[in-house]
Amino acid sequence: MILKKNGYRTMWISAFDPKYSNKRIFLSNHGVDDFYFDIKNFRLQLGWGISDEDTFNYAFDVLSNQKEPFFAR
Repeated sequence: MILKKNGYRTMWISAFDPKYSNKRIFLSNHGVDDFYFDIKNFRLQLGWGISDEDTFNYAFDVLSNQKEPFFAR
């Protein structure tokens, strides 16, 4: 919420749907504006989810198209 007061857009990036473990509700209540989680083009699925490499590539693409200032987690 402090970042938003200073003109930042806030976002959450993950390989998991933010409905999992009620993250969307919690994070929205704490100032997160946007949620990015719909990774469509992934190569590997390991265990429960998409690989770190594919998640990183997705996050890189998302962040490369943002206007500053922003904060992503």
